[in-house]
Amino acid sequence: MTRLSSEMAIEGPVWARLTPYFAEALKHCYGELSESSIKALIAADKMQVWIALSGEGAELLGCMLTEVTEYPTLRVLRIVLLQGISFKDWGGHARVALEIFAREQGCERLEASGRKGLTRLLAPLGFEPVYTTLIMEVRQHGKERRR
Repeated sequence: MTRLSSEMAIEGPVWARLTPYFAEALKHCYGELSESSIKALIAADKMQVWIALSGEGAELLGCMLTEVTEYPTLRVLRIVLLQGISFKDWGGHARVALEIFAREQGCERLEASGRKGLTRLLAPLGFEPVYTTLIMEVRQHGKERRR
């Protein structure tokens, strides 16, 4: 598991390899992010890109997008997007890398929210489900909600 510098992550060939993973992850979001907004946040050093590579051919197994979030009483490293294959093979490495980075950033906690499958992936690494996020779109007069 490796964290890419913001410059490297948005470099043309690298970004082209990451885009399919981000696009797949964005299918499970509800409009909070787009590929262009992710790229802008990475370029501004507001989010971090992590990649899992395998073998001499550097096969890209997965990637994560994180951000340091400041709550009034604590700082956390939040996993914003997580997408890939063979997570069992690289999830433990990801946890260690994230913990090291979180400590360096003065974070007290790792945090992730997402669809139910995220619990299945992250629970073996020591994450506990403590919140459920529900959403409802605010209807404009006479207009139906999306979805």
